Amino acid sequence: MKNLRLVLPLILLILLVLVFTGCKGIVPSPGATEDLTISGKIKMPFACCTIEEPIFEEDTGHYTDAWSIIPDAVVELRDAQKCDKLLASTFSDENGEYTFDNVEPGLYIITTYCPVQKKYILKDVVEKKAVTGADAGIPDCDSTALALIIEILNDCFGNYNCFKKNSTIYRLARDIGENIGEVDLPLIEAHDDFGNLDDEDYNDLVDLVCDQLQGCCIGPGFTPGPGPGPTPNPCAGNEAPSITVPPDVTVSPNPPSPYSWTVTASDSDGILGTLEFSLDSVSPTPTSAFSIDASSGVVSWDPDCADIDGRVDTTYTITVSVSDGCDTDTASFKVTLDAEDCICESAKLSYFSLEINEGSNWNEYLATFDPDINEYTVSSKKNASHFRFTVNAECPNDVTLQYNWYRGDQCGGTWLTGESGYTGNPPTAWRTINSGGTYPTDTNDRPVCQHGGNALFVKVTNGTEVVIYKVNVNRSN
Repeated sequence: MKNLRLVLPLILLILLVLVFTGCKGIVPSPGATEDLTISGKIKMPFACCTIEEPIFEEDTGHYTDAWSIIPDAVVELRDAQKCDKLLASTFSDENGEYTFDNVEPGLYIITTYCPVQKKYILKDVVEKKAVTGADAGIPDCDSTALALIIEILNDCFGNYNCFKKNSTIYRLARDIGENIGEVDLPLIEAHDDFGNLDDEDYNDLVDLVCDQLQGCCIGPGFTPGPGPGPTPNPCAGNEAPSITVPPDVTVSPNPPSPYSWTVTASDSDGILGTLEFSLDSVSPTPTSAFSIDASSGVVSWDPDCADIDGRVDTTYTITVSVSDGCDTDTASFKVTLDAEDCICESAKLSYFSLEINEGSNWNEYLATFDPDINEYTVSSKKNASHFRFTVNAECPNDVTLQYNWYRGDQCGGTWLTGESGYTGNPPTAWRTINSGGTYPTDTNDRPVCQHGGNALFVKVTNGTEVVIYKVNVNRSN
């Protein structure tokens, strides 16, 4: 009994720790590295994705045991909320495995394509949480059905070869989505019409999707077993489409303006119907992103001067492709940004305001500023106490602005930067400022010597061009 009395509190303490840990989760230690990956494995029915030799794994009790591992499958990653925009794509390795790096927490849709029958697809849905990586597992009938509903809810459902718009599958997925009204995974999976392969309802969404997938998208009822079997080939006799890109062009990024170019394509056989355009790459990578409309082939770009590399014309190579679901044609065109409209070489100010506080009023002393005049002399009143100034550069994005202030000899003869002595020449040390700002920002740095002898210097540097403005602030008699 005594031993039991000693042990029971210890057991209760352990249980409390487990309860609180389970409720709050595991908190990573300081300095822990967050895993930003999503990974998974691609398997497909071999009769529908006829790679050279099927690759089977040991049985796990799941219906995908009869499916083959698929190397070299294209795998695409999209944000579930913006699933019409491709975030990243990769290929499965020799073991059918894939990984996406640098993925922020969120809900994602994964689409994978058979490397030989490219219209044959599977989909997956994965929720990436903070700190840990996400294992999406193997896309299957259930995950594909779930992804279709999310795509309908977020208005990015594609007119897929297996799941055409207005088909029975599409209508049922649409009805489930409308009934639930939001992307709520537990609610979708619990819906009566979503179903699974284990129940007796053969007309729920998962069963219908599986009939299509295991029937190679040519009709329900065919379920391939391990090893070779009937090999329907939806790409038999297909000829690749032909893509035509616009001619190379030079445009100006300043003032910023949206540009668009149309990529066209032809498909002589029309076996698989709709052509789909994609943006493969842009080199070098611009600050402002290119985009392409998958159905119309319109490439859009809204460049600005930030897309100019240095001060010279910058040429971007845009590579696009078109697919008929079986074969792809690729081509490139070039867009050159004319740097001339983005180069500003002036080292002058466009605006200079100097105000001096006299009594309780701020009075302007450079109302007639001329950018071509570099030195001014003004006379403040006897009760002058503080100053402030504002400058704008003619080329605010290209210049460096600096200033310094000298307080007259009769008030100590001091510089803001701490250097000593004044001969009337510009200082050797400066404080950096921004165009459009009001300075000094610290009111303690604003004293004016009422006896005169003050001087404000503003230095503008643009490349090798340097202009220094000087304002002598004396006392009126």
